[in-house]
Amino acid sequence: MLQSNPMSVRMTVSKLTYIIADKRNLASFKSILCLA
Repeated sequence: MLQSNPMSVRMTVSKLTYIIADKRNLASFKSILCLA
């Protein structure tokens, strides 16, 4: 399944980064709502 295709690897990494960043933003948003 995993191929040494630079474009495929780059897209996968960018997707994972986006998902992680999105979850962090969601968590910080919830904490802001709780503190408000």
